[in-house]
Amino acid sequence: EAQKLHAEAAAILQKHDGFDGSGKVTDLEAARETVQEAGALLKDARRDLNQAIRDLLRAVRAQVRDNRKP
Repeated sequence: EAQKLHAEAAAILQKHDGFDGSGKVTDLEAARETVQEAGALLKDARRDLNQAIRDLLRAVRAQVRDNRKP
């Protein structure tokens, strides 16, 4: 899911609505929308990655706990 969100954000940024070829703002409202949309998608991707990391750590801890030698 995070990879999909990242790809969507990259596509939005690649279109660079509101910016010219050198990255200068040509349309303030369109540029603002571009940055906000991409930012929201990247924020969601970060949330998904953080959850995956927490789940992985939880699974590793459980594995270690369940396989300790007495």
